[in-house]
Amino acid sequence: MNISSMLLKVVVIAHFFLTTWACTSASFLPTSYMYMNIGLMLFGTVCIVFPESTDIVLVYLITLLLSVINDIILLAIYQPHANATWEGTDQPYDLRNTYRFSLGMSIVNLMIKPVTALILYRVYKDRGGEFGGNITIPAFPSFGKCFTCQVS
Repeated sequence: MNISSMLLKVVVIAHFFLTTWACTSASFLPTSYMYMNIGLMLFGTVCIVFPESTDIVLVYLITLLLSVINDIILLAIYQPHANATWEGTDQPYDLRNTYRFSLGMSIVNLMIKPVTALILYRVYKDRGGEFGGNITIPAFPSFGKCFTCQVS
């Protein structure tokens, strides 16, 4: 099994579980959060099914970056209202804990999306995709290279 396909599968499964757990509190996040992340998982699944396509990886990467903006906006809008609703003293502990768990998983999902974007960029390069410029990070000299280039 190719290392880039294995990482792609891990990314899709991780985002699947985190999205599922983030949507456990039905009254916290709107359905647009769920739809955006389901779309991401669909693009990820198509990337796994078509291992030679560079176009779908690029679409997945762009959609992932747009979902970061979407998640930030949705958390900024809906979290204060949910906090006022569920953190009140008259709310049962199980509903309060469900809200806290859902909030935590949505934040963790948001935090790992930049790491996922870096992995997708490497998968894109590994599949032969050519981006306008070469992205390098000084602390990681082999970042811009593809996975198969490092093995040889």
